[in-house]
Amino acid sequence: MIIEMNTDKDHIHILFETSFQTQLSRLINNCKTVTSHLIRQEFTEELKPYFISFVSDLSEEVIKKYIQKQWKKSTADLA
Repeated sequence: MIIEMNTDKDHIHILFETSFQTQLSRLINNCKTVTSHLIRQEFTEELKPYFISFVSDLSEEVIKKYIQKQWKKSTADLA
């Protein structure tokens, strides 16, 4: 389940929740495969490596605020 999502000029932030039974490596590999294919169709040079970080319930709110702040920062750059 996607909890928070936002984009920046050259990357995207996605905070999601999944069960412990989910094989994270398989989930991320599937996401990378699909998004890489779509992005490479139009933006081959812009494709960058992925960064994955784990958070506990204690820091989820901090991560949400960080992702939301990225959108505000990105839109301020456009002004």
